[in-house]
Amino acid sequence: MMLRFVRTVLILPFLTVQSSCAEPFVPSGKFVGQLKLKKTADCTFPGPWQVQERFGYVDDSGTGWLTVKGDCTDGASIPAWAQPFVGGPMTLRYLPAAVLHDHYSKSVRPVYGWLQTQRMFHSVLLDSHVEPELAAILYAAVLIGSKKWIVRLQGTPCDIGEICVRRYGMVAVYESEPEIYDTRAFKTQFDKAIAQIKADGATGEPAVEAIVREITGGNIYIDTLSGVIAPDFVPLATE
Repeated sequence: MMLRFVRTVLILPFLTVQSSCAEPFVPSGKFVGQLKLKKTADCTFPGPWQVQERFGYVDDSGTGWLTVKGDCTDGASIPAWAQPFVGGPMTLRYLPAAVLHDHYSKSVRPVYGWLQTQRMFHSVLLDSHVEPELAAILYAAVLIGSKKWIVRLQGTPCDIGEICVRRYGMVAVYESEPEIYDTRAFKTQFDKAIAQIKADGATGEPAVEAIVREITGGNIYIDTLSGVIAPDFVPLATE
């Protein structure tokens, strides 16, 4: 459903929303504060909506994700061609996940690993009462289309053995790839992901990640939960 705005300030009272399912909904994480957005010319990147109050989410691992007053967002990154069947960028139930995802994925140097950040997005969708299949489809979308990043550690090499690294952390190289939502490649891969998710009834993160890995051919980003790649270390023989 497309959302029409009649007020400048958008407030999401989603914390009090009840599930329509017969069984009580049990969230895996918890929300902190209330999400309030205001459209303002002060925000240009990534979008015109500005966070008005401190708002956050604590996932089931205890990791906190926080956005504060003054942060900017464009809502969910949904291409125009996908909006008729997925929803628009400011669809209310997507906003908690989209705003937090914007803050942690569109900064100059993200502080959490890429896959960890995408999994947070999926968890917040579910805790915002998005249906599991739709949450899986949106999760596939960010796995395929969102900006990607990783930190590659380079150690201090030594001159014995085939592989020998004396110390890690001397050099940390940040690598990234831009988002591809508006490309033909994204549409082709996303269409395949939707079809496979529906065919398999895939809703869990490992299942969706496996589908995306197969479609995209896999990459270092989806295979590295920590977001940090360290060189292999082979211990010296003691004989």
